[in-house]
Amino acid sequence: MKSNRIIMDLGYTGMMCMMYGFLALVLLVLSFFWGEYELMRPILPSALFFFVLGLVLFLVLRRRLTAELSMGSAMRIAAITWLILPLLSIIPLVTVGHLDVISALFETMSGYTTTGLTMYADVESLPKSILFWRSFMQWIGGIGILALFITIFTSRTPVLRRLYAAEGRSDTVNFDVVRTSRALWAFYTFVTVLCALLLWLSGMPLFDSVNHALTGLATGGFSVKNASIGYYNNVWAEIILMVFLCIGATNFVYMINLITAIPKKKRVGLNVELEGFLLILFTAITIIVLIGKVDLRAASFQAVSAITNCGFQTKDLGGWSDFNKVMLSILMIAGGSSGSTAGAVKTFRVEIFFLSVYWYFRRLTLPKDAVLVPKFGKRKLPAEEVVHVVQYITVYVLALLAGALVLTSYGNSFANSFFEVASAIGNTGLTVGITSVGMPLAEKITLIVEMWLGRVEIFPVFMLFFRSRE
Repeated sequence: MKSNRIIMDLGYTGMMCMMYGFLALVLLVLSFFWGEYELMRPILPSALFFFVLGLVLFLVLRRRLTAELSMGSAMRIAAITWLILPLLSIIPLVTVGHLDVISALFETMSGYTTTGLTMYADVESLPKSILFWRSFMQWIGGIGILALFITIFTSRTPVLRRLYAAEGRSDTVNFDVVRTSRALWAFYTFVTVLCALLLWLSGMPLFDSVNHALTGLATGGFSVKNASIGYYNNVWAEIILMVFLCIGATNFVYMINLITAIPKKKRVGLNVELEGFLLILFTAITIIVLIGKVDLRAASFQAVSAITNCGFQTKDLGGWSDFNKVMLSILMIAGGSSGSTAGAVKTFRVEIFFLSVYWYFRRLTLPKDAVLVPKFGKRKLPAEEVVHVVQYITVYVLALLAGALVLTSYGNSFANSFFEVASAIGNTGLTVGITSVGMPLAEKITLIVEMWLGRVEIFPVFMLFFRSRE
């Protein structure tokens, strides 16, 4: 029913209004703490208005939000909510962040989708509260906005399972969804605090350590320095970040199982996806060092930053060769594990794609009456799952190429355009210098759409144009 669909959309819109009110409250508290009182006056009215509006909508419509959801409806809701919250959050960046509306939307979309591309040429000139708020946006976005809020307000497992799946996290909901979500947030928070502590002990200032821990675990890439991590020239900080970026890009349920198995002296080996992730990473580093002629330290950090879809930089990539840009682009497309904060295609899809090619040729060599059962690790793969993976990668690459052609039409080289769009749709944040507040409007909008598509994994956006069965 169309009326049910409208009511449900209004309810989830109300939840995003409440989420913006909460995040704006964080910004107000930080502004007061750091004595940046001039930021409070323009933000307070919007924070109160949208929080009250969201609360009213939620209280009135909350019973409808716990109703059964079709997968199509869940995907549509995911696409809408991942657009609404960035739209609401432009208010502080327009009123006190000195950005125009589209540039502010670019910044908030980059924040919540944990991309890390920025409109600010000089982030070091920003107030501390704005810097921290940008990092906090990425930290919240890394684990999943919709799943977080629904977990707080409903315990209906079918609803949660579909919303998790719509955010690209279906692998994390094979058992008690609420308990799983709480365990994920506890793990996420603990590891973030640990990362901040180690960065501080490595010599990074405390404020910088906290911000980089927030955006590092979220594999987001926003930095408080114009030169990103390269500003510090601190090898220990780089090693710490590489470790925690890889943790952020590893399936969180797998990490929790690994940690809980230690006291019980159980053995938990590498899963197939993690093996593939490490194989791709170390192969790429070797190629960049030996063929690309980049030193091991720089090659390792940039390769880890690319495949985890974080976007921290220690070098100006604009000066790197096209070969090395292509290598990093491949890593940004591959991405990290499912059920992590990383974006892009995800390693399991890459593995299934190449295995599907092997299965195809293997079947050609077998007798006609032979049965070939595709397996991913120990799990049997139904044919429709293999088809879905191939479809997704095809659409992903087409969206990437379309965006690259738009940027190329504005005079950028294809290699640079491909790199920048791969960074946007992969929610990575590495840049060769195309992204800036002065870039043409069409380029900004293209990258905003690419970031949105990448975060919700494309198909939920398509569901906005199709009528789903309720």
